[in-house]
Amino acid sequence: MSESFTDKAKDAAHKVAEKAKAVGHEASEKAHEVGHKISEKAHEVGHKIDEKAHELGHKAGEKAGEAKEWVKEKTHQAGEKVEQAGENIKKKS
Repeated sequence: MSESFTDKAKDAAHKVAEKAKAVGHEASEKAHEVGHKISEKAHEVGHKIDEKAHELGHKAGEKAGEAKEWVKEKTHQAGEKVEQAGENIKKKS
């Protein structure tokens, strides 16, 4: 006996459902893989940002130290000039 139209339709529907399930599973795996790659790249970028921030913080600290030394030197020079001016006033008196 030959298969009925209903049996053929059920068989075709079953094959389509199996194919759809396989494609869905494959798409899910690809999405997971892409998500994992994005996560890895985000982690790498975060690490690079952290390194650059550390480097910039170090440079800023160096510049602040240089500025402190410059201010100290200029303050010392100004103090010497004031002292010298006071001595000059004493000599003239």
